[in-house]
Amino acid sequence: TVSAQGMLMSHSSQRHAGLWRRIRTKHRDLYRPMSLLRLFWQNRHAHSEISAVAAIVALVLTSVLPDKWYSAIVSAMRHYRFTRSNRASAPVVRSSALRGN
Repeated sequence: TVSAQGMLMSHSSQRHAGLWRRIRTKHRDLYRPMSLLRLFWQNRHAHSEISAVAAIVALVLTSVLPDKWYSAIVSAMRHYRFTRSNRASAPVVRSSALRGN
């Protein structure tokens, strides 16, 4: 079972900004504004876990914030999403079941 506070989640969240920065540096042409706009336009009808606005905000934040701050934001967001999805998938216990009825 993967935990929101588990080692893998914690480690990747702490290193997220630095890893993403290295990917953007290695593939600089793909992260230019016109390339991103073209990619968004080509895939505008496809389902995505992140909106175009959220992607732009993330790109701006990673450009202006120190890595530790950005990684802390990513970690908090992952924890929130993980906890929310676990609550949504948890079985519903009716009050009558708690009373033994």
